[in-house]
Amino acid sequence: MKYLFISFSIIFLIFFFVNYFNDQVEFISALSWPVSYDTVSIDSQTDKATGAADEHEIHEGQATDTFHNIFVRLKIEKVPSILLTDTAYQVFFNPPGYDLAWYRFRLKYKGSLTNKYDLQLFRSIDNQTTWTPIESCLDIALTEGEYNSGTLGIKKTDGPLGYIAFYTKKTYVEEPASSFNYYFSTYFGAGETQGDRAPNAGTAPDSLTDSIDQVTAGLFTNLAPNEVSQGQANVRMTRFALSTNANTVEWTALKIDKRGTSTKDTDIEGVKIWKDNGDGSFEANSDMMVAEAINAFVNSVASITLNPSQILTTINAYYFITYDINWFSDPDVTVGLYIGNKTYFTVSSPDNVNTANFPLETGNSKITPASYLSFHISGVKANVNIEGETTNLSVGGAGWIDFGSLLPYDPIVVVQRLNITTNSKTGYLITIQEDRNLTNLKTQDTIPDVSGTNIAPSAWPASGGFGYHTSDDSLKKTPIDRFSPDNTYAALTSLPEEISYHNASVKGEVTSVVYKIEIGPTQTIGEYSNIITYICTTNF
Repeated sequence: MKYLFISFSIIFLIFFFVNYFNDQVEFISALSWPVSYDTVSIDSQTDKATGAADEHEIHEGQATDTFHNIFVRLKIEKVPSILLTDTAYQVFFNPPGYDLAWYRFRLKYKGSLTNKYDLQLFRSIDNQTTWTPIESCLDIALTEGEYNSGTLGIKKTDGPLGYIAFYTKKTYVEEPASSFNYYFSTYFGAGETQGDRAPNAGTAPDSLTDSIDQVTAGLFTNLAPNEVSQGQANVRMTRFALSTNANTVEWTALKIDKRGTSTKDTDIEGVKIWKDNGDGSFEANSDMMVAEAINAFVNSVASITLNPSQILTTINAYYFITYDINWFSDPDVTVGLYIGNKTYFTVSSPDNVNTANFPLETGNSKITPASYLSFHISGVKANVNIEGETTNLSVGGAGWIDFGSLLPYDPIVVVQRLNITTNSKTGYLITIQEDRNLTNLKTQDTIPDVSGTNIAPSAWPASGGFGYHTSDDSLKKTPIDRFSPDNTYAALTSLPEEISYHNASVKGEVTSVVYKIEIGPTQTIGEYSNIITYICTTNF
């Protein structure tokens, strides 16, 4: 038996760009009322109202704190099981040194027809002139005298010396307090007539188990350039400083809003937070990246977890925020950055963030068009079904395709895949051509091509030959679907002929090129070769 050894090499021309792409959970424990409270001194007073009001004289007030989960308890004379409609119990507390800041617990009974209560926590920043609800639990029912929202709760104990106890299991207090002043009051009727109050001028400060530390964000610098290009990485948007009033605070997450005329979340492919190395200027190879969010924005909001979390101190630490612009972003739109208020920063409880210096907002950067084309070839293993054929041999992405030793009437099929990504609005075109037929350089014998052409591919002939098939069923020249039927082949020529086409931007599009060869019994023995060239072109 005579054997024929045939091989041919592939050289491809490419425009190749390498683009390397590289929620805050709050644990709420079950309510566990303190075993003991620190007694808050209550001045001895007489009732301020008569009638039903004298049933609710404040007898004693107590408070405690477990790392700023605040518990307060009022001992009330003659707390009935059913309160009068519109009876309200309230606790006021104030961090010493913050005279304008006050907080208020409130429980109001809405009447026996519904047997429901309103439980609320308020904050005032103007010395109680106006109050803003922090948390409201409306139309609630008490179960065995208790209600627990997970963060706000109430406990009502009936009897001659009953109790009304409030708690918050979330650190709502914004001031870095180490103690609180308290006073208590009762109200009656729709007009909220004050029935009692104790003490008149507030209690002596009640010491807390620990102080709240507070972060200040400031020294904000707008670094957003007027223009950025598609595909541009590490675009500097802002620089800012973080410091604490005392001790250390752990910064764990940051929320960012995307601003500008951009309407696509994917216009910004990545958001990064960097810690400055101390020189005041951003350098990606020397500053430390502490957070990276790929495809970060959802409905124009990015929630970024810092890894590692940052331990902030009383000394300013400087940070940069950068954007990675998507190669496929819309040109001529603008992107910006907005950090609206203290809630955009997440720090470990009970510490918090100062309200000063917000919002932090950059200018808007206009995205300008940039050219991107990535084209590479990958191989296909043996025994893979593609376009109605099954591959016999494994081939690589470039270099030699070795058909090995051929037997007459024993066809060999190999496949290469062409992988294309481009942001060109006009798409791309890939052509194929050969320098010569498969030729024996010693004898100048050739292996005949199939009779089909690129414009009119034909079924594989009984006599065999050499040809190619493309998986692209919609080419540029008519008939555009000429390679749509499987097992149709065309002969290679020295002229460039299309094998893959698309008239819009694409990302990761793949075209399979099937090569098939079959010899007859009279083919001259020897090594045959030629050079095939792929050319991928686009317009920008």
